[in-house]
Amino acid sequence: MVQFQHRKNINVSEDGYLDIINMKTASLFSAACECGASFSDNGNGHRDSYSAFGENIGLAFQITDDLFDYLAVEEVIGKPTASDFADGKVTLPFITAFRNAPETARRRVSDLFRSGFASRSDWSDVVLFVQDYGGIEYSLEKARGYGERAKDCLGGISPSPERDALHLAADYVVDRIAPFSG
Repeated sequence: MVQFQHRKNINVSEDGYLDIINMKTASLFSAACECGASFSDNGNGHRDSYSAFGENIGLAFQITDDLFDYLAVEEVIGKPTASDFADGKVTLPFITAFRNAPETARRRVSDLFRSGFASRSDWSDVVLFVQDYGGIEYSLEKARGYGERAKDCLGGISPSPERDALHLAADYVVDRIAPFSG
């Protein structure tokens, strides 16, 4: 609902975006991981650790998912590109580029954001805007940071195949974007 309230709001801040994805995705991942710990024979004493792991991996997941809009080919990922932008949702790659861009470039994409894009070349302009003004690199670094934090949350848990699998899952969530990020 909060994301819907901010639809067509080009001025969503990075903190606002993080709040939205925390409520939308990270809280779900957190709850799922905490539930898993609750039902586990040896995880019950670490519910907070698993919950924090889930929150961080959820943030990493959503940021990389948002990056796919600007990097991927629809047929490869099975998700339409440009959908968030076309729906009036701003995501971290766009927020970062918009923050870094000069006024003239911001004006052009603001017009496209408000009116929508009529052609594939308009979307290409938005993608170049996000790439040229650091949206991809910054977002990928943020996702990596959340992935590392997720793994750090499991530091107090004894080594096990399950903990190793969660570490691999945290890496995968971020690394799944690698084939598209050049």
